[in-house]
Amino acid sequence: MQKWRANLLEYTDANIARYDLAACQGDEAEMGRQVFWADGKAGIEDIILARQADTEAFHGHLGEAREFSRRAIESAQRAEKKETAALWGVYAALREAEFGNWQVARQGAAAALVLSPTLDVHPLATLTLSRSGNVLRAQKLRATLARIYR
Repeated sequence: MQKWRANLLEYTDANIARYDLAACQGDEAEMGRQVFWADGKAGIEDIILARQADTEAFHGHLGEAREFSRRAIESAQRAEKKETAALWGVYAALREAEFGNWQVARQGAAAALVLSPTLDVHPLATLTLSRSGNVLRAQKLRATLARIYR
């Protein structure tokens, strides 16, 4: 494994895989190394931060998950990846819905749609609104999707 790591010093997909493997194994030190490695790297930092947000949420650390999501969104925006930033926002909003924080989820879904109302963001925002109890708004969005993407 060490030899493999040495040969892939700055290979983005390998670093994401390292993070994911470390998360599965509960290896916080390796996860931290990957977060540190990604720091300031446009186009990769946001991905690792979003993964860290998911890991924190999995362990029930919602406050930390929110912070990592916020950082992932900001990183994607700095890299001028508007749609990606919106996706990190809508994933965070969906997470809030799953934790029962419906108002926060609704606000997050709405913010993601304002940032980038694309085919990838729109359905997730619709799901988030539905999961957070705003069924009427979700139905309107679903109807809009059906009309646009027939």
